[in-house]
Amino acid sequence: MASHQRPYEFGRLITSTIAGRESDAHYENGLSQAIAKRFGSPAWAGIGYCLPPRSAARDLLTTPASAAGDLIGESIAAVAQSVRPVTVLEAAGMQVIETSGDFFHLPRWTAASAGWVAENGSIPSLGTTVSTVDLAPKIAGARLAFSRRLSLLVDGIEQQVLAEVSRAVRSLIESAVIAGSGVSSEPLGLLNLPGKKSKTFAGSTPTLAELSDMVELVTDADADISRLAFVLHPSDLRDLLIAEKVASTGELIVQWHEGRYRIFGIPVFTTTNCTEGKVLLGDFSAGNLAFFGPPQAIVDRFSGGKATTGQTEIVVLNMVDVGCTNQNAICVGSA
Repeated sequence: MASHQRPYEFGRLITSTIAGRESDAHYENGLSQAIAKRFGSPAWAGIGYCLPPRSAARDLLTTPASAAGDLIGESIAAVAQSVRPVTVLEAAGMQVIETSGDFFHLPRWTAASAGWVAENGSIPSLGTTVSTVDLAPKIAGARLAFSRRLSLLVDGIEQQVLAEVSRAVRSLIESAVIAGSGVSSEPLGLLNLPGKKSKTFAGSTPTLAELSDMVELVTDADADISRLAFVLHPSDLRDLLIAEKVASTGELIVQWHEGRYRIFGIPVFTTTNCTEGKVLLGDFSAGNLAFFGPPQAIVDRFSGGKATTGQTEIVVLNMVDVGCTNQNAICVGSA
């Protein structure tokens, strides 16, 4: 490994499936096998490539480098961030867990007890109720297609390929984490949590009072106001950008402050993967985005007549689930 001098390339791994180019990606293939060994045999072993997860990239970037180690570490980090990109929920505070297991449980605490203790008195009994949030892997598959000509050039346009992979994977995971139905192999998204708080708006664009009601709902449930964030569709942000706090005052609901749009000082995040017309407010640190095992890539050059058309399809797979340990910390507003 120490003699390796060139960066890790996702495109080279893909084109190594072309007859005669199998040896081009000996380093990428070797790392794929090492990752598979580290995480255990994946469900689709033998038909795809294990890609570096973020934890592997962090390990490389925090290890003293030699023999082009910085170049290698940075290139692996770029691939890891593309096949498992940072979602808007993580930017808003959601926690991320990478595990090699098949499933796990997170504790959910409710009704904690506390009290004053008299001199020589007994300590109050703990009345806390403990339940669990169960997380199990759901397979998220983002598919990309390349023409014959582009598939031959893919290892020369690494940044463009990684950008498109990142866009596709982020869109798929974000949409499920926010609005997943919990059925048909989807995670249960935040908008559909059974224990969330809800606020009904009188019109399509919420008023300042209605937004303040959402803040009250989650803070009354002991959510930390310093950790709150709004997540909404860009079209809804556009409507709020021109909405006044009080009619004819010229003072707008949304303010730009410290490099970000804010409402009541609470940061606002946007994504097209949030359902239009829904305003999501919460302490997203109560949410947990879990990834099971490494991401994988499957390259398909033959099914459906691809051998004659020359088209190549790449499927990037992540095994993922989301769980919320405090559903009262999430509020959904809508008309």
